[in-house]
Amino acid sequence: MEGAPSAPLSIDSSQVPARMPSDSPLPKQIGRFQIRARLGAGAFGTVYRAFNPQLKREAALKVPHAGTLEIPRAIERFLRAAKAVARLRHPHIVAFYDAAQDGNSPYVAAAFIEGRSMDDAIAKAFTEFIDKAEGK
Repeated sequence: MEGAPSAPLSIDSSQVPARMPSDSPLPKQIGRFQIRARLGAGAFGTVYRAFNPQLKREAALKVPHAGTLEIPRAIERFLRAAKAVARLRHPHIVAFYDAAQDGNSPYVAAAFIEGRSMDDAIAKAFTEFIDKAEGK
């Protein structure tokens, strides 16, 4: 309705439901990486905070959900794309450490960067946008 005052919009990231049940079992290890925590999950896969004991460093491990890459050609494409990303060098691109398979499960390992989640960053940016749009 034109000219009608709109209610202020806000978003609270704590009210956004998790994309994966938090009670699902956490794997102890994937490849050479020791799993420390589940960072998040989406339609494609799950991201874990992991530790590489050989190199003594933290990593973010992205593992596609079972069934996401069912055919060998899809796994090959996933690993090839990871290798292409690993060649990129830019201050705003997270460094990739590894792309491999643990049994039939492919994964990629990237630098772990401490900070807020993407959901929190988006929620904050959305709230700031709404505030500016409403002249606050």
